[in-house]
Amino acid sequence: MFSRLEIVEANLLDADSLARAIAGATYVVHTASPFVLAPPRNADDLVRPAVDGTMAVCRACFANKVKRLVITSSCAAIYDVRPADRKAVYTEEDWSNTAHQEEVGGYYALSKTLAERSAWNYQQQLPEKERFELVTINPSLIVGKPLHIHGGFASAELITKLFTG
Repeated sequence: MFSRLEIVEANLLDADSLARAIAGATYVVHTASPFVLAPPRNADDLVRPAVDGTMAVCRACFANKVKRLVITSSCAAIYDVRPADRKAVYTEEDWSNTAHQEEVGGYYALSKTLAERSAWNYQQQLPEKERFELVTINPSLIVGKPLHIHGGFASAELITKLFTG
């Protein structure tokens, strides 16, 4: 089933590298977004690469007539950080309140909300007959063996911290 799967590396802040990676693709899965356990210095450390990278992927998908783009977003994009604002059931109409994310220093949540909203807004503004399909997946945590062992993998670091106290 995945015999033709190709995993490519690109830089979220380099639109040309993303365009090269997507050239010739029929389907694209965009999984990259900065996620760190240590508090970032400012929102832009996470927001800029998440939003700019996602938008570069969207533009490259459109330019290359990709059929479907799947984006790994986050439950943080739809699930409000303040307990008073939480609900039992969420739908595609729900978005996290970005003002509240700023209040609690939730820069990762802010980055995922803004990146996903940007992707949906971009896709909706395309001529209907030229739109690629857009799918977002909103997990709460990614657990499993990483494809790479170099560099940080914050989800694995989180699991390690849970097990080691």
